[in-house]
Amino acid sequence: MSYRLRICALRAFVAVAFVSSQVASAQSPPDGSRIIRIDDGAGKGACIQQDDKITATIRGVVFEKTTAWLGLIEDKSINMTLTLTLAGSDSTSKQNNASFVKVVNEPLTNYRSGHIYFADEQPLINQFHLTDSNNNTFNQVGIEIGIVRTKGKSQAAQIISSAVQSTKSLNLPANPYSDAFGIATNYVNNIFEPVLQQAIADKEASTHHITMNINAANCSSDDEKTGTIAIIDQATNPDSPGYIDISGIDNNKYCFAAQLKPSFSIKFATAPTSGDCTKAINYQEIQNSYIGIIINATSSKPVSGSVTNVNSTIMPKPQDFHVDDFHLMSDVPKPLWFNSDKSNEDIARQLRVKSRAVQLYREAIERCEANGVPAKICI
Repeated sequence: MSYRLRICALRAFVAVAFVSSQVASAQSPPDGSRIIRIDDGAGKGACIQQDDKITATIRGVVFEKTTAWLGLIEDKSINMTLTLTLAGSDSTSKQNNASFVKVVNEPLTNYRSGHIYFADEQPLINQFHLTDSNNNTFNQVGIEIGIVRTKGKSQAAQIISSAVQSTKSLNLPANPYSDAFGIATNYVNNIFEPVLQQAIADKEASTHHITMNINAANCSSDDEKTGTIAIIDQATNPDSPGYIDISGIDNNKYCFAAQLKPSFSIKFATAPTSGDCTKAINYQEIQNSYIGIIINATSSKPVSGSVTNVNSTIMPKPQDFHVDDFHLMSDVPKPLWFNSDKSNEDIARQLRVKSRAVQLYREAIERCEANGVPAKICI
């Protein structure tokens, strides 16, 4: 069934099932959430540029079994809603936006006492061109991750469950601003989002948001950079052992570290007076709910023009480059500009032309390796 038909069918079902409901006041985690950056050994993160391709993947989700906004989770699985909103301009320079949503079902496992965990390396956006072949540009990428219970009493949550089969295999289209895709945007804004808000009001769902403003000239926010990040929720009882009051993150009260593999887990310590987290001690595993996310970018610029100054001392010498350095395994897509059949000197020429592309590519590979996930997920 086509995307248009699947969305139309789902819209009709939702309209019938939800026609008499009214969205109540939604209850989210108190004081919301905070985003932190995790040192993954792949650098401090690169500013994302307008001509890059962006990839974002959920690394793992840890949730408290009992919270004031989700109640007691005894479900065997959870539904995760993934909503993507793109804003920018089309080929006529007209400001535009588009929204896309899918729902996936994830089995739950007991992680530790009082917590549940799932990890499926779920893609949020994959190799998406921020400037595409239709001359559309996207300077803002908004991601909403919803956690929805499957065994509660909320009619809204049950409706969201019905969307799994209709949307789980959908992919973002090549041209999100197309008229045909407008059906999806209308569906997200006018039907799906109100249903999700009702599920939140029924205390059977919660949402988490990331907004990335693509502006390499003013790259001041971690949201605009590549890296391994985590969204940490406020705790119901932040004074309990192992929990933190996330408002302390704003004041650099805490230092964070992470075990990236085999499972994703976060530890925290009180920051020393100097603020130097390399000297922090007594780390302990955080008990707050959190979502780990990997964000990568690769360059879409083709190599063109002649290469000069091959032996420049500014860049590494030809012999410093080896195909193995780039971990070009058989299951990893090779960048278009990279030709592994050439000599080291020719490879060096390519790399010098594409020094930023190489940095992004290697960083993405290293990030996936650090997180213990297949490299092809990151590039």
